[in-house]
Amino acid sequence: VYHKNFETLDKDQDSTSIRTGEEAFSGTHYTYVSPQAPFRNGVVINVTEKMLDKKLFVNGCMYIKGHHPATTETSMAISVEDSTGQVKYWTSKDLKFVSNYAEPDTWMPVTAEGVTPEMQKGYRVKVFMWNVGQKDTLWIDDSYLQVIPADGK
Repeated sequence: VYHKNFETLDKDQDSTSIRTGEEAFSGTHYTYVSPQAPFRNGVVINVTEKMLDKKLFVNGCMYIKGHHPATTETSMAISVEDSTGQVKYWTSKDLKFVSNYAEPDTWMPVTAEGVTPEMQKGYRVKVFMWNVGQKDTLWIDDSYLQVIPADGK
């Protein structure tokens, strides 16, 4: 399980992607996607022996806040690359609200999930937030990501 609460920067994370303030869901830091910043650093997972020749189940959950959260077009993107960086698989998965009501300007829990094709030696999986032509800024905090073999073994 990978957890990002945005209280500290990852080595590859751009400091301009972090905002500070009491309006964070937890702590004092959070990140965002916007028309000017359509992608956000996510998680990069190098495929291990346990993952070889298996499909991977990717499950993400996080808190989001926006002016129009019910119509957000932000999604969780999943990319699989080989050792040369060539993309072998790419998809985006819609965010699903945990509750049936999305209240504007309020932190709301969302989830997204997907399954990759079978993993090969040297592959790596990238999971990140993608702003799909959204007009508003969407704030993101406390993200959790689980990546496990789809067969559960």
